[in-house]
Amino acid sequence: MERIQDLLVAGGYFRAQISNLSPFDKLTGGLAWCIAASNVDVDYDHLDYSDDLILGEKIKIGEAIESALQRMGCPYPLQAHQIQGLDYPAVLPVVQWLVKRVLDTRNEIGDLVRFSSLFVLFNS
Repeated sequence: MERIQDLLVAGGYFRAQISNLSPFDKLTGGLAWCIAASNVDVDYDHLDYSDDLILGEKIKIGEAIESALQRMGCPYPLQAHQIQGLDYPAVLPVVQWLVKRVLDTRNEIGDLVRFSSLFVLFNS
């Protein structure tokens, strides 16, 4: 989990540093945040999250993340039970891939903002 947490923080998900959060919360929150930061919808409302989730609710969160990863074309198959079960060896390559996507998305958005700014500057 430490390696995954470090990757999430490097990508910008600073909530992963909060020591009293459960590993499940850090993992699902980090995965959902990375997906959203890559401009992809994930059907998971982290505002409804509670530390008292039962197994079925945890699986449902994992399914929402699994579905979003499939829509993104993630090359590493990750299933909901692996997320719920904190299967770190299966999760690590997905987090690595997602953090790269987040950084690539930021670069693309930055390039678009610069281009748009230059366009406005030179066409006004």
